[in-house]
Amino acid sequence: MEIRIDRDASQDVFVVHCPEQMDWNVRDDLAAQVRGFAGQSAVRGLIVDMERVRFINSAGIGALFTTLKYVRESGGSMAVARAGAPIRRLLDTVNLGRLIPIVSSLSEARQAVGAEAKDARFET
Repeated sequence: MEIRIDRDASQDVFVVHCPEQMDWNVRDDLAAQVRGFAGQSAVRGLIVDMERVRFINSAGIGALFTTLKYVRESGGSMAVARAGAPIRRLLDTVNLGRLIPIVSSLSEARQAVGAEAKDARFET
């Protein structure tokens, strides 16, 4: 299954719906898609919806870190939503949660990227 990206234009928030496997095949596709939309419009927030993910390897984790870099460079923030327990444990093991919120629902993720983006504007 391919990566699908939805956009909430009113909030400049994108939701990336990840496939069941986050591996080498996804790495380049995710980075290219994020670069593409980050270069075309304001990205206030990016939510990575991992509800369908059943497998993630180092390439998939690398894709998340690369995506975070692009989003932050465009002035936005990122959150991971709906990761299952085994995937969540792996994300915790690589300390992704220290960099971005990892939450259990899309509504929590929308709040997290909104709050982070708001806070980022006031940093000095």
